[in-house]
Amino acid sequence: MQNTQILKMIENGEIEELKRILRDEIYQNSLSRNPDVKSRYSAMKRFFKYVDSTFPAFNFPCENVVVQGKTYTSFLNSYCFALTTESIGEIEPFDAKKAGSFYPKVSKYVGSDALKSGKIDLSKAIATAKAKGYSYKKDEVTDNWEYSFSLYDGFFKVGLVDKVFSIIDDGEPAEFYYAGPVSLLLIKTSIGIGGILPFKKTSDYNKEGEEITFVDANEMIVTLWQ
Repeated sequence: MQNTQILKMIENGEIEELKRILRDEIYQNSLSRNPDVKSRYSAMKRFFKYVDSTFPAFNFPCENVVVQGKTYTSFLNSYCFALTTESIGEIEPFDAKKAGSFYPKVSKYVGSDALKSGKIDLSKAIATAKAKGYSYKKDEVTDNWEYSFSLYDGFFKVGLVDKVFSIIDDGEPAEFYYAGPVSLLLIKTSIGIGGILPFKKTSDYNKEGEEITFVDANEMIVTLWQ
């Protein structure tokens, strides 16, 4: 952070916000020795970037969420979730008292009714989408996306997969559990669990009339269990 910005915030009396920003910078600098951890932390901060809901659970990560006997921090919205065992650093967590409501029970979304399961190289899948022109932006995680993954008979927004997987990416192929074209796709790594809702494919074009690019994620499956 530049000295001129610091001085301006002090003059404006924004002391608490300045402290928060500086603490976050210190935390990120401490992660610089481990670029993978730093990348995942950036993905955590990015998760809520394009939120258009005032629902507190969709704006803050919730710590100490227990799923299948293991404790995680949960990132959640209407279309996906990510559970991570890693620290959220200086990101403000969900506060039930301040929110005036309880955090949704994420554990109910983590089931075992998969029709297909195995391991998939999502890093390669996302890289393939990027090579075709994909970049992470608001349209790709809302209702006007241009890039989609096809997996069996299901379709998933590349932006949502990127949003979730980037938080739990441990550098290895992820486990996947596919339960059908209208069911949540579950992915698991050594540091977390993710879930992404599919969309119903009714056209090859988005709302703006632009053609959707489909990336075949089946080609990225490295191991098939069932």
